[in-house]
Amino acid sequence: MRLTLNDDATFSNYYPGVNLSVIKLLENFAVLQGESFIFLWGSVGVGRTHLLQACCHVNSQSAMYLDLAEPALQPEILTELECFPIICLDNLDYLPLNPQWELALFHFFNRVKEHASYLLISAEQSPSSLFVQLPDLFSRLNGGLTLHLQTLPDEQKIIALQLRAKNRGLNLSEKVSKYILSHYDRNMKDLLQALETLDCETLRAKRRLTVPFVKKILEDGTDLAKKITKVI
Repeated sequence: MRLTLNDDATFSNYYPGVNLSVIKLLENFAVLQGESFIFLWGSVGVGRTHLLQACCHVNSQSAMYLDLAEPALQPEILTELECFPIICLDNLDYLPLNPQWELALFHFFNRVKEHASYLLISAEQSPSSLFVQLPDLFSRLNGGLTLHLQTLPDEQKIIALQLRAKNRGLNLSEKVSKYILSHYDRNMKDLLQALETLDCETLRAKRRLTVPFVKKILEDGTDLAKKITKVI
């Protein structure tokens, strides 16, 4: 089960900000340098999925990305994944960590080590906070390099929005960026979804991206209004 990667999920399309040191370590990981096991954790919207897929883009023929939040996954999905030089497992904390899954993950860790593969796992929680009953698995999860992906401060969210807009060929002024940030959910995932919708709307309406235009889209009840929540 190999999931399609998002074409936009690249290192060049991610603004590191306060996470610069984390990004440098992940870039090394993507070229099979440095730590061979990294546990990346952070809250929703910080870009964990983006970065796991960015690692896979660097080595697209040798990497495997698997979202463990996909429904109805069985432990057998881990069989032979260790054959890939780079394995990225997203959303570990979405798994039902029952005895079957825990044992499968433990044996998977051992096979990865035998193959000298590089493994990157992500979750919202740190590995030490996961409710894992199998002591050997808990030890494996905490035995690598743990990296915390932090939420960007507001001024860096503006820069991140402008970078993504520039890469889409969209002119996003600082004034419009600040308006979006001050009126809507500050979660970066939602903000970037909003930007994507705004880009589509500017093309459809053949309009520049201005504060009145952004406001009108919301008031007209377009998809943007469904994707971002106004702060009251």
